[in-house]
Amino acid sequence: MEKTAYELFKGIRPNISYFHQFGCTCYILNTKLYLKKFDAKAQRGIFLGYSERSKAYIVYNSETLCVEESMHVKFDDKEPGNETPEQDESFADTQILQNLIRLMHLKLVQKLLPLQKLKRKLLLM
Repeated sequence: MEKTAYELFKGIRPNISYFHQFGCTCYILNTKLYLKKFDAKAQRGIFLGYSERSKAYIVYNSETLCVEESMHVKFDDKEPGNETPEQDESFADTQILQNLIRLMHLKLVQKLLPLQKLKRKLLLM
């Protein structure tokens, strides 16, 4: 029995094409109101996760040095070991990415702590 619960219920394999590897290189579409002739249409970024509020992705924009949510993202889903020299990540970008992931983890833990305290109180009653 090598089928998932979804396959048993629906009879077809689930679509998982929208899942991407965390930390992979992505390109964010530049959606400014007015682009000049030589403005870039996309900016390079690093995939951090999925949005909780919408069908968007959370990405770190390497050019503006900020974290943003965007639906207009193209992914470069190559294996981590198969990077070409022109795609070499600098040490500073790697450190920034690690700090952002730690920050997102801390925010998630802060959201879950009140729920865990409430669960403990209910179990003690």
